[in-house]
Amino acid sequence: MAARPRLQIVLVGAGHVGRRLLTLLAEIGDRLPFDWSLVGVCSRTRGGWLDAAGIDPRRPDGPPAAAALAGDGAAFLAAALPALAAACREGRVVVVETTVLDAARASRRPRTSGWRSTAAPTW
Repeated sequence: MAARPRLQIVLVGAGHVGRRLLTLLAEIGDRLPFDWSLVGVCSRTRGGWLDAAGIDPRRPDGPPAAAALAGDGAAFLAAALPALAAACREGRVVVVETTVLDAARASRRPRTSGWRSTAAPTW
């Protein structure tokens, strides 16, 4: 039997939707065709954390071993993705954004819509 790939998840937005997503992943994890670990979390109200060894998905709001990163979603990703460069090259990093749309500008674009240009890996 082939080994299941291990994906590293970076969550941008750790509110109700983000936390529910983590709960669902934990509940159905044995039925997924991959293993996963939460390695990064960014929250508008709590800041961001990165730990390549894994963050407890039941406590995504500031584990003591994780490196705290400041900034919005784009700044967080710009700092986090280079730290996960090897996994990125192997296609094992998944960035999930669960932030609300920017209703104030009515642009219907996620708050981190510019992150690709600011956080694009250079490797």
